[in-house]
Amino acid sequence: MSQPPDKPKDESKWTDGGPAPGGPQDKSFAYRQSRKAFIAACEKAGADVIGRVHPTKGPDGLRLFMDAAAFGPRLAKSGVLVVGYGAPGAVVMMTLLADKGAMTLPPDVRLVLVHGPNPAAITFNDPDREDPVWGAKMLAAVMTEDFRKAQQLAVIGLGGAADFPAPAGVFLTRSQIAAEGMAKAVIETTIRAAG
Repeated sequence: MSQPPDKPKDESKWTDGGPAPGGPQDKSFAYRQSRKAFIAACEKAGADVIGRVHPTKGPDGLRLFMDAAAFGPRLAKSGVLVVGYGAPGAVVMMTLLADKGAMTLPPDVRLVLVHGPNPAAITFNDPDREDPVWGAKMLAAVMTEDFRKAQQLAVIGLGGAADFPAPAGVFLTRSQIAAEGMAKAVIETTIRAAG
């Protein structure tokens, strides 16, 4: 998988891609840096990252992706799906990945972390640029691929709703929390409860 670029195409001042002013180049750079750091943290924790190509290109002209990494047994009976919206969600997930204790999963629990389910909204800093149908379809694909035998699933949206059709036969709980403060502790508690 090719890594996102390390710097913007032009040398203009850039921001973190949040609500602060900044041009499209700034937002693309922030998204690509966040994605690159998420992929590196997942690989360091021992997971391969699967990228799904978004139909829109970023303001920098490059492809956008939703990335997912799975931990734990593929055929686990229960699972936790954590979906990080924007750079703050990615930071929470990377903090979780860096904590070896938190990443020691209970037996028969699968954890899947998703970065960038709304990459167009992030890079353009405009929620109207996102295609919610695409996002829901990709999250449903993650569910089908990574939680095949799951009978119960906890879905946590970090800064977003993580909305997708609930699969038949799965007891699904959803929560949406801010990607700050106690978010990592909430995820850890949810993982332990799943076991």
